[in-house]
Order: sequence, then C-alpha cells, then structure tokens
Amino acid sequence: MHVLSCGFLVAVALAAPTVDRLDPGDPDVAALIDQVVADALAAPTPPPATPLDAAEVPRLAWGDERSITGRLEQATTVASGPPGRELTEWFLRPASGVPVLVLVVGGEAANFAEGTEVGLSVRAAGFVEAMARNGEMRRFPAFVGARPVRPTSGAPAWGLVAVLIPTVVVLLGLFLVVAARAGRARRGPLQRRLCAASDEPEAAELPLPADPAEALAALRERADER
Repeated sequence: MHVLSCGFLVAVALAAPTVDRLDPGDPDVAALIDQVVADALAAPTPPPATPLDAAEVPRLAWGDERSITGRLEQATTVASGPPGRELTEWFLRPASGVPVLVLVVGGEAANFAEGTEVGLSVRAAGFVEAMARNGEMRRFPAFVGARPVRPTSGAPAWGLVAVLIPTVVVLLGLFLVVAARAGRARRGPLQRRLCAASDEPEAAELPLPADPAEALAALRERADER
C-alpha cells in the first residue's frame, strides 16, 4: 500500500518511495491515470469530494479521492498523448499553504494560466521530491487528477446579498421620502387655492326693508334665489 507523506509532516512506515516526478510509465501511476480517466468518463462534472486537509496527508492511502482548490503556481506539459489523456504537471498551493503536485489528465489543463485559482478532483499518489523555486529540494504530496474547474462558492453570493439588503432598504426609504415630499408639493397649490376660496367672505347681505311685510317678502325672495 502506498501512503502519502512529506518532509514537513510526520512520516509513516508505509510511505511510498521518493521520486523526482510521477512517472506515467510506472504501473501504479498508469493504473491511477486509468482510474481518473474512468472517473471523468463516468461523471464529466466531478461529484462532491472531501476537501484535502493537510493534517490528513500522512494517512492518505494510494488512490484515496479528495478535492483540491488552490493557486496554480507552475504548469509543465508532461505528455501530449491522445485526446483525453494529455498529461500536465501542476504545482498548486491550497489555502493551507502546503504546495502539492498534481498530474492533471486531459486537455482542460491548458485552459488555466499560472496564478489562477483552480479546483479539481484528485486521487492520492504518494509524494515526490522536487526542487522548489528557491533552489531547495523538497518533498511534495502528489496526486493524479482531472476535470479542473474554476472554483465557485455560494458563500460570496450570500455575503453580497447580506451587504446589499441594507443598501436596498435605505434606498427604498429615501425614495419614499422623496415621493412623499413631491406629492405634498403637488397638492400644496391646490390646497392653498381651495383654502383661499373657502376663506372668502360671503357677499354682503342687502339690508331688509323697514316694513315687516316687505322684509318678509325680501327674505322669501332670497331663499328662492338660493
């Protein structure tokens, strides 16, 4: 059984031998590549897999399936191969900061430039010893993977919604205030005109005749006019 290990993690007795790269001609690596290709054919969109935890690396058995998301720091073409079996060697740096080597199967690897965030399903393949960019030889956990994608998460979207909700509420409140003020401004002149009209004194009543009969007749006439 092959087991992952690395220099900065506790080594285990069943650790795979150190190599300078994953050799596609090695029977175990070739079998792992076949398994990854079969996985990709069975499910072009990778199903959810357990995210890689740096603390568990020493305990991973050869072929254990995980998912890795990290920054692509270096990409090297290993073999062109037939369609679907192209091989590219990636060095990824996950959020844990522990670099890993991934032998990516398939032409999709060409769609990702160095410096971008990448996620993919992988199977454990021991570890390799390679020269880091600082010139030092280091051991790196190794994997064989396929179906790389640009990582997405629901969390940022919900976070954006949480930020936007108060903003929308404030804007809605401002809109209602402006609309109310505009309504009052439109009603103001009409109300003032109505008030002015209602405040006008009624036309002065003509004095009644001194004669009672004539006064009564005048009152009746005025009542009829109204």
